[in-house]
Amino acid sequence: DMRNYVASLLKPYWDLETAENGEEALRKIKKQHFNLVLSDVMMPKMNGFELLKRLREEPATRLIPVILL
Repeated sequence: DMRNYVASLLKPYWDLETAENGEEALRKIKKQHFNLVLSDVMMPKMNGFELLKRLREEPATRLIPVILL
């Protein structure tokens, strides 16, 4: 799948975490500091646009750069 493919490209160069859906991604982002969020627009449970909206609502995650694929 696309998540594993992108992770395999990036893993040799950066530390990364993956998530199976938007809700899991949001939980992980709230628990740990990340320098960048790279998200699929069409994730299950919470799409990338909703994830971006939720991140921008929280002061702790508001300034994390987000790239949507």
